Amino acid sequence: MDHPEHPHANELIEVWTEMPGEGIGRGLQLGGYAEDEDWAEDPSVAAGREAARAVARGELPAPDTDIRPEDWVCLAQWVHGLDGLEMALYSWSISRQDLAARRFDRVYATMTWNP
Repeated sequence: MDHPEHPHANELIEVWTEMPGEGIGRGLQLGGYAEDEDWAEDPSVAAGREAARAVARGELPAPDTDIRPEDWVCLAQWVHGLDGLEMALYSWSISRQDLAARRFDRVYATMTWNP
């Protein structure tokens, strides 16, 4: 299947899904809805709250507009097959406003792990 938005998508999919391990990993998910091991809330909304705290501490550039945690969406999530970290989920989230403006300097990465 060809992906018109990215001519090398098939090669990227193959690389991410061939991670070492015992077949646990599903690879890299671009967009969509992120998972959380507790299913307590949308990980992107939680990342939005964490990003707001990072802005307050001066660790992340301030947004150009008012952005609420509910405005954050999943940019990517990596469900891997790394031995010893089987239940870890790596997520990259971004606000809808920053995504529309192509402002990727405010992407916020999180990792959750339920050993």
